[in-house]
Amino acid sequence: MSEEAVQFSAKDGSLLRGILHLPDLAKAPGFICIHGLTLDHEMFADLGRMAAAAGILCLRFHMRGHGDSEGRLEEQGFEDEVDDARSALEYLGARAEIEAGRLGALGFSLGGAVAGVLSSRVALGALATWGSLLDTQRWTSLRYEQYGRPFEGMVRIWDEIPVSESLFNQAIANDPFTNVLDFKGPYFAAHGGRDRNHPQEKSIEVVEARLARGLPSEGFFPASSGHKFQVPEDQALLLEKTVDFFKASL
Repeated sequence: MSEEAVQFSAKDGSLLRGILHLPDLAKAPGFICIHGLTLDHEMFADLGRMAAAAGILCLRFHMRGHGDSEGRLEEQGFEDEVDDARSALEYLGARAEIEAGRLGALGFSLGGAVAGVLSSRVALGALATWGSLLDTQRWTSLRYEQYGRPFEGMVRIWDEIPVSESLFNQAIANDPFTNVLDFKGPYFAAHGGRDRNHPQEKSIEVVEARLARGLPSEGFFPASSGHKFQVPEDQALLLEKTVDFFKASL
């Protein structure tokens, strides 16, 4: 196994940087990891190493305006995040080590909404979400209640971090819940019962609705975990189940 620092271009030409985890195989399936708003790809480091050990490529990267990628967070809209995820998927798909057509996506929090929307626009072999935002309308309303409505095109969220109003407007214009519901491939949802950022109920609802349609779906819903699955036992199971899901699905 090995890890490679990589960079590739976003739609606007900005450089996006990340880490590619490579198994000891000439060809293998792979998936991208999409982090949440104001977060970084380090949260996927252990997952990437476990995936590579299981024979799967894993690309974790920073969206524009995050970490060591170029761009300014306050200038990014939701559609920019979807575009960045698409650029990451295209980069991974072009790697010589990838088996053609065997690509998946994992998204956390807002990244889960991005992954859901992405699944409606590109061909994915498998889709997974952790603590995902699925109801963008409710999320936007709650953020405005907590941090105030946009002023001069900006919303200052936690720690006074400025975020563009377009992020919220464009998120509302999308429906990640329906996108996930309509995704025909295998889907895995993980969501903690104590998540105060996004309600666990929406992830449970979409898994149940997919199962009712006969679509391949599974869920991991630990009651004791919050948004970031900080209960050690739950986190260990989360990583194991996610790697097993992609290994079986891609």
